[in-house]
Amino acid sequence: MRPAASVSVWLVPVCAGVLVLLLGVQPEAGRVSSHVRLAQASLRRGLLGDAINDLEEVIAFDPSLSALHTPAAEMALRLGQPQRALAHLDAADALLPPDSLRECLRVEALLQQEDVASALTFWTASPPSCPNKPALLHASVEALWKTRAFADVAGAVQAFNTSDAEPADLRRAAMSDAVFHTESSASAIRRALASLDTPDALLAELGEIEVPSDGPTAAYYAAVGAVFVQHGEWPLAQEALELALTQEPKLAVARAYLGMALQRSGEPGWPQIWGALLSDPSSSAVWTIVGSYWLESGNATQALRAYRQAERLDAANAAAAAGQGAALASAGRYSEAIEAYARATRIAPDNAQLWTLLSRLSLRLNFDVPSVGLPAARNAVSQAPASPSSLATLGYAYVAVGEPRLGRRLLLRSVDLGASDPEAYYQLGLAWIAAGDNESSVAALRVAASLDPTGPIGQLAQRTLDAIQR
Repeated sequence: MRPAASVSVWLVPVCAGVLVLLLGVQPEAGRVSSHVRLAQASLRRGLLGDAINDLEEVIAFDPSLSALHTPAAEMALRLGQPQRALAHLDAADALLPPDSLRECLRVEALLQQEDVASALTFWTASPPSCPNKPALLHASVEALWKTRAFADVAGAVQAFNTSDAEPADLRRAAMSDAVFHTESSASAIRRALASLDTPDALLAELGEIEVPSDGPTAAYYAAVGAVFVQHGEWPLAQEALELALTQEPKLAVARAYLGMALQRSGEPGWPQIWGALLSDPSSSAVWTIVGSYWLESGNATQALRAYRQAERLDAANAAAAAGQGAALASAGRYSEAIEAYARATRIAPDNAQLWTLLSRLSLRLNFDVPSVGLPAARNAVSQAPASPSSLATLGYAYVAVGEPRLGRRLLLRSVDLGASDPEAYYQLGLAWIAAGDNESSVAALRVAASLDPTGPIGQLAQRTLDAIQR
């Protein structure tokens, strides 16, 4: 397996200059000439493996053609063979004057090896002029994220210092700064938000957490960790919560959230959650996390008990009310579930996610959609007008009440904003069916089936596909 192939093999286009260089080679020896012609032909056909083998034959036979080490290195990178590329670059550096292209290729080779530290050290020593600098930054951030070296992301952004950085990279830099570089967190969040076309709830919530003047406290790290938990960023949540507990080992909420993060990362989380509950049995937030643990474990009865205890301790705990809705729905007690979700929206009427949960349950059950599901979906969009999830839910609701044209428009908007929700595509497929456009409905339903191949929505999409393609 080539671990780097997924990181940056795509970074290196075979330059037109490589082909020009090969075409311009006029060796005297017949054997060299034969290999050059073979390399030229292979390169024209896109057969990089054959082309680099022929180039290496040429270089071995006539070392004076040292300039061919550069195109050989570039082709090796395209093949996902960074060590081979570095060998050619080392040979070229020993024989030729310094060259910016080779320096850029060296950075890319190091990134393919996921040796981000060496790549950044080499880059910062004498930054070459690389046309693909944003792609180099992206590959660095991807590799750092993959290896959970979150603290180094800010260094990568600073080293490459590109104004064309991808919004996703700036977003990740802001997230890591909120944990590891709190002094620059506010500016990183502002820069990331400015780069995005749509609002970002996670960044907005991080931006609302004020860093204490004398430095981050346990409460600060716990609040940051809670935001990451709520948005499913489990590894970063774990980092923040462990920092909170380092400062204040008895902070029950941080310990409970850490257990949740560990559970989602595939590690045992219950000991931390149980320890938090023993430490502070009067905490509504801890009981809410206990409820989430039991619900995810498939024990709706235990979950309901925990959520109810959380609400008894704090009647304003909207998450506990919503958790009861999820537990009741899981147990098939749908009318009670609707009421629990509705109670959650009354507690926190500005929370789009709660309105979405209420609307989706109404839609799934076909329960009074005109007076429950549709108004709830409208409220969700009023609170989060650029949220793909909110827009998709409102689209479902309009399809359900017999307005497929409006529903289709909203679902398309949701998909355009980057939704990867199989239900959005499924409902979009139904909207196209209602419009009599089978070709578009088939395309949308295929996406729904591919996004959820073994789940209920994917299977429903596949059955609908089978029915309309008969």
